[in-house]
Amino acid sequence: MWFKPFRTMFFSDYRREEVRAMWKKISLLRMIIDPRHWAEYPWFIRFLWWNKIGQVAPDFELPLARGGKLRLSELRGRPVAFMFVALTCPPAMIQVKRWAALREQFSENQVALFLIYSRERHPGEPGYREFHHTRTDGEKMANARKLSQETDLPVLVDGVDEKVLELYGKVPNPAFVIDSEGRLAFFSTWADASGVEAVLKRLVVAAH
Repeated sequence: MWFKPFRTMFFSDYRREEVRAMWKKISLLRMIIDPRHWAEYPWFIRFLWWNKIGQVAPDFELPLARGGKLRLSELRGRPVAFMFVALTCPPAMIQVKRWAALREQFSENQVALFLIYSRERHPGEPGYREFHHTRTDGEKMANARKLSQETDLPVLVDGVDEKVLELYGKVPNPAFVIDSEGRLAFFSTWADASGVEAVLKRLVVAAH
């Protein structure tokens, strides 16, 4: 069962007050002049056609912030949904709370849900003065552990080399749903809990 991907360069599904709060945390000027930001724009275009619905999802194994490791292919037999996040990505942090509700809706036997800690998006900007771009896997793991204290969702940690993020396309907060056979059923350039929920409901029903 495949679903039309949600391709857009602009995040959506946020209330007006949430969007205002996001803009207070980041610097528009830095987004324009910081090479780290404008170097990502070509990835948005590439991402729009990078992933193909129905393809076998690229496999990966990553450490968990609370210890141990997880390999995507070991979750075959049930749908999987994950998104890339960072403490300094405002829309991602709103989605973390919304994805917590997804975990309450679907049992672990029905759906595997997790987060992948990605690159810091706006460190040093108005809402994130205490953060900097991580330079080592240890620094990244430390931030991922901070996030794991705020959510019950498993938090996997991509390395500073960003190999897994690159496998799926280097956009800030993408989400992916993998079917029980390990194939890409849905993806969006920005994580949207409501869209992921609709897809998972249909996959769970189809599995029974």
